[in-house]
Amino acid sequence: SPRAMGKRAKQRARPKVRQSQKHLSRKVVIDNELVLKHWDKRKSLAENYEKLGLSLSLKQSVDGDGEGMEGTAPKGAQETPLLREIDRVSQHLEEFRKKQPKRPLSDSEERYLRALMDKHGDDYEAMECDIELNRFQHSRGVLKKKCKRVLESQK
Repeated sequence: SPRAMGKRAKQRARPKVRQSQKHLSRKVVIDNELVLKHWDKRKSLAENYEKLGLSLSLKQSVDGDGEGMEGTAPKGAQETPLLREIDRVSQHLEEFRKKQPKRPLSDSEERYLRALMDKHGDDYEAMECDIELNRFQHSRGVLKKKCKRVLESQK
């Protein structure tokens, strides 16, 4: 009888449901017309990145010598019109980002920073250690940047 059946027996009697593998493949969504024009759907993601002169791994150094990311092309990549266009667009975006105004400091944030600056001057290490006035526990670097913004707003 079904009542006498134990937990294990019920689990074995239950039919296994298999998940369809069709929807598990990841589709690459490209919303850039320039990249879409040069994308080959028959190639893998890595092959397309290599063709475009891009690096698939962010951990890997782009120029291969362990230094920072100098260009968009990995070592040995050919200079293509697409690469030149990507460089041009990325430089344009970088210039645009630099021109964007920073969020102004709020009045309370400015008062908080002025109190720290009045007590400690430009000793950011002392500001960092002052747990009464530095109630947000900002680090030296953050305090230095914020104090610089306060001083710039005075001018």
